[in-house]
Amino acid sequence: LSEKINSKPNLALAQNELSFQFLRKKEYEKALELSLKSVENFKEAGMPFHAMSALINQSNIYIGEKKFGSALKAIGDAMDMSEIEQNRNLYLRLYSQFARICQQMGNYKEAFELLKISNQLQSDFFKDRINMQINEQSAKYDLLIKEQKIRKEKEKNEFRRRQLILLVFITISLFVASIVSLFYFRLKRKGVIRQKLMEAVAETEVQEQKRIARDLHDGLGPVLSAINHYFQAFLDAGSIDKPTIQKKLQKVISSAIDEVSRISQNISPHVLEQFGLVPALNSFIAPLAKNDRLKVSLTSGFTGRFDLKKELTIYRCITELFNNTMKHAGATHISLNITSGDNMLYVTYSDNGKGFNTNMKNPGGMGLYNIRQRIESFGGNVVIESAQNKGTKTRMALPI
Repeated sequence: LSEKINSKPNLALAQNELSFQFLRKKEYEKALELSLKSVENFKEAGMPFHAMSALINQSNIYIGEKKFGSALKAIGDAMDMSEIEQNRNLYLRLYSQFARICQQMGNYKEAFELLKISNQLQSDFFKDRINMQINEQSAKYDLLIKEQKIRKEKEKNEFRRRQLILLVFITISLFVASIVSLFYFRLKRKGVIRQKLMEAVAETEVQEQKRIARDLHDGLGPVLSAINHYFQAFLDAGSIDKPTIQKKLQKVISSAIDEVSRISQNISPHVLEQFGLVPALNSFIAPLAKNDRLKVSLTSGFTGRFDLKKELTIYRCITELFNNTMKHAGATHISLNITSGDNMLYVTYSDNGKGFNTNMKNPGGMGLYNIRQRIESFGGNVVIESAQNKGTKTRMALPI
């Protein structure tokens, strides 16, 4: 088959193996013929070590035929094909075969020397092999140590990376939690402020409704009753009394008109809408000048206008302070000062009334509480100073 495919290496291997089998059967002629061909084919195939091994087999054939000279020549040809350093293991076999041939020839001394060389080669071969294995194991060990170091370094780096990721995650989580908490508390605080403002507005509305009802009942009610009384009297009177009753009726009707005007002014001060805060306050204070028991002074360095909602708020707060003083303080003097600067309106209200304890839970009652909530709803602030029998001073600041 090797001849058909023209494969020299396979053909040489087959010939050498077949030659060995004929040698075992002591068919030396056939064995030698195949051995010679295998050696040539190995040489042609560029396989010198295989050719040397085939020559050792060939020398065994010559030994079987007692042709010791040819056996020595075969070994010599094999040695000429390679240097000893190129294949010590093969040379070990060559010297061992050389010694065997010398022994067969009766040349025991030379056989002994050749065996010594063979044994030395075997010893060197095993030493080299052991050294090579030691070097291989040492290299493997060094590689293992390096791999362990690299693996440990990777594990350290991975651990540090995970720690860094965890730290970043915790930092981001804490930051997000802080932001969320901040927004939550701000929203909660805004909700509380909004709720308090709504309560203050509702309380103000209730108080305003009560005041309007009281004004209608106490002020306009009696006047209307008087008008009804005089009108009935006018209808029942004779022609002589009618002029007198008519004058009284006209006077009462004028009083009713004034009362309606006053109530309207308190509900929606048209002076404020048309002329501004200070004129509206002067209009509010003017009737109080008729009261001999209460002196009111208003000083103002502000003449401008600002947002109507804010004007109405500060107006309501000041009138509430006046009402508180007149109802509860027993004061004989009220001072009101209004200034402005840096886009802020500053109001200072003070009286010499009986004052109150500012350390109480709700000092000044709902009136002052509502004032504070109104001013703070527009970004302003209120400071109240008071003590028993030392009057009250209220400072308000409102951005305009």
